[in-house]
Amino acid sequence: MKRELLNVQLFKTRKSNLDKAKEKLKTEFSGIDSVIDQVCESISGWYCFNELQNKPLVVNLWGLTGTGKTSLVNRLTTLLELDNIFFKHDMRNTKPKEFGEICDSLHKKFNNEPYVLLLDEFQQGKTIDVNGESSTNEYQIKIWELLDSGRITIDYNFSVVENLIRQIERCNEILDSGCKVQNGVIVTIGQAMKTGLRVKSNRKIRNYFSSNYSEIEKGEDCVQDSYYDDILELSSGRFITETEMGMFLHSLNGHETVEFLNELMITAFKPRNINGTKGLIFVAGNLDDAYHMSSSFSNEADADEFYKESKKISLQDVKQALSELFRKEQISRLGNIHVIYPSLNKQAYESIIAKELSRLSSEFQEMTDIKLCFNRNFLVKIYEEGVIPAQGTRPLFSVIQFMGRAQLPNFMQEFLSKGETINTIIVDYNEKLIKASYLNNGDECFQSQHVFVSNLDLVKERRNKDHRYVVATHEAGHTIACILLLNQIPKRVTSLSSGNDSLGYVQMKGPKTTFKSDVLNWLSVLLAGVVAERLVFGDDHLATGSYGDYAQATTHIVDLIKEGKINEVPGVYVNPGPFSNSYLNGISKHLNTEAEAWLKKANDACKQLLQGHQKALIVLSEKLLEVDCLNMDDLRVFAEVELGCSPPDSEDELHTYAACFEKRKRELTTGSLPELEDSSFHKNRIA
Repeated sequence: MKRELLNVQLFKTRKSNLDKAKEKLKTEFSGIDSVIDQVCESISGWYCFNELQNKPLVVNLWGLTGTGKTSLVNRLTTLLELDNIFFKHDMRNTKPKEFGEICDSLHKKFNNEPYVLLLDEFQQGKTIDVNGESSTNEYQIKIWELLDSGRITIDYNFSVVENLIRQIERCNEILDSGCKVQNGVIVTIGQAMKTGLRVKSNRKIRNYFSSNYSEIEKGEDCVQDSYYDDILELSSGRFITETEMGMFLHSLNGHETVEFLNELMITAFKPRNINGTKGLIFVAGNLDDAYHMSSSFSNEADADEFYKESKKISLQDVKQALSELFRKEQISRLGNIHVIYPSLNKQAYESIIAKELSRLSSEFQEMTDIKLCFNRNFLVKIYEEGVIPAQGTRPLFSVIQFMGRAQLPNFMQEFLSKGETINTIIVDYNEKLIKASYLNNGDECFQSQHVFVSNLDLVKERRNKDHRYVVATHEAGHTIACILLLNQIPKRVTSLSSGNDSLGYVQMKGPKTTFKSDVLNWLSVLLAGVVAERLVFGDDHLATGSYGDYAQATTHIVDLIKEGKINEVPGVYVNPGPFSNSYLNGISKHLNTEAEAWLKKANDACKQLLQGHQKALIVLSEKLLEVDCLNMDDLRVFAEVELGCSPPDSEDELHTYAACFEKRKRELTTGSLPELEDSSFHKNRIA
């Protein structure tokens, strides 16, 4: 047998197409260049050498909502001209019919042929319930088989069988009502009624699936031609075309027609084998357990901090999050190509705003021959209103639509009402007003302004002004404790947040390591807000954030104790459950006692600290009442003036494992730390 040599020209064309698609995607999507590189690299073998593939290529895309997972796949398939072989299945759809229709298409058109399948919102198809029990339905089993080997067996064609049943019941009722069929056509309208299936009149028959009645007429086909395609599929090659099959149906009487359709029903229920080994399957989903910062819906959340945190997410983090949703053997079927989307940073969001407004300006100029420009203040307001890092780009696009495109009728109305010639409109924002300047060849002709109802401002205005004193004091307490105990200047402090999840917040870095010496300081920082409130207002005026601070501190110390990181017993504690037999009892009373001791010690230490800096506490609280928000530069000045300290810009290098290791090595080298008397493993081994 002669070997088939590689088509070099075809390979070059495909490789060029993929490279061009990659560069095009980078101009259309912001902040995910590395993701685009990974995706294109992952599919290059499938796209260029699909003939060599013997099982589906699975590419997993994980990220926060609104970061471009679905849209990237959609756009990539379009750029590679693969739309005609592209299928999408939303895993939120628990009904098997939609996936069954995809299987039907694979069997009919793409058996052992290339195809692209997107399994979207994959986390919604979880197979482990809240109790840790396995729960997989029949259609999910087919999906996992497709992901694994690409070969599945389906029992019947969902939509085709449904349509065939319709036709059989239609034919039966036509005959039962006394109608006569010759050569596939109704030639006589009958009078008889079928017992138990009352026909509304002798000229109407019931549709079994809708409980409605449909007219039948003399001369009408017994088998409707709209179902010819389905019947042809089940005929197992008996007919080549629908025309040929139609000629056969028009040679049958009524009973022969029903007999033929019943024979097809037997064929419909025969299992069919699908070879989907040549496929490219994208698995896309959100993993909140991996993206721990995704719970904050505040506009004030720092996009750059979200980005930094998301870049720390590893493949192990992803698989750990998947283990909460799927069984181990299922996770292995997803393979090891996991593309982890970072949260978009500030630059990426600003790029999106600039691109969208540029597109809007171009479209407007093409329609009106008027140039549309946007000042910096307008862009900043869009960012403030639309960027919620945990929710990706969707809120931003809606704000751009509202502040940008939706304002165009206002601009046009003003322009037309003045009757002047203009060629430029400059849009600005200031003091809750969207302002427009109308120019002709650089000379301003007139201005207009429209009130912009800002959701961000409305939320802030509804806050109880008197209650803000408590919130400002609370956040000032956290800030002072952070500076003095963690030797760290917070990046941002606000006493008036637009988010529903907090009244105010301090943006600071938690400890990277779990040094026992740091635990008390970190607990004190977590409790400092409540301690500050009590010092200034007393126990009767605590803010609603108190519970959150207590919960965070309690969770932190209990986790450390149970994980064996700071307790004296070298073991791990878990609560009683189906898988806890190999661990220590996590509800032992002494664990609560130990945790309570840590919390009390931290609270007392924090109280002593803030009592010694009550003047600074009042000063910082007043500043937060005046300006709502303080940045790192403001807080550095405060630390130097009011606290007499100047924490470093960089992180404390002493608090790293590397520093501890080098310190211990030096001690051993200089002899300041005595070595063990006998380091022999075998001699000290416990028998």
